[in-house]
Amino acid sequence: MPPSPVSTLLLTVLGLLAALTVVFPTVQPVDTLGSLGIFSIAIGFAFRDILENLLAGVLLLFRAPFRTGDEVEGVRGTVQRSCRKGSAGEREDGTAAEA
Repeated sequence: MPPSPVSTLLLTVLGLLAALTVVFPTVQPVDTLGSLGIFSIAIGFAFRDILENLLAGVLLLFRAPFRTGDEVEGVRGTVQRSCRKGSAGEREDGTAAEA
């Protein structure tokens, strides 16, 4: 039976940490793991809004609350197009509306 991807990844990371300790004796594996944790948190906060908006767009695509030609009450207009990044429409007075 082949090893699972998780166990392969774990063994690879442990092997890299052991190799790093042998090549650079002043580097401690605990310090490296701590740095990776802080780096991951920083990346998570940086991409939070981007991932949030992407997820909202995907949910809009699957749920499809607006279709082309629908009349929307809150803005009082007609939907012209709906895609992953948002919806575009035309208000009753002829001006463009995007969400």
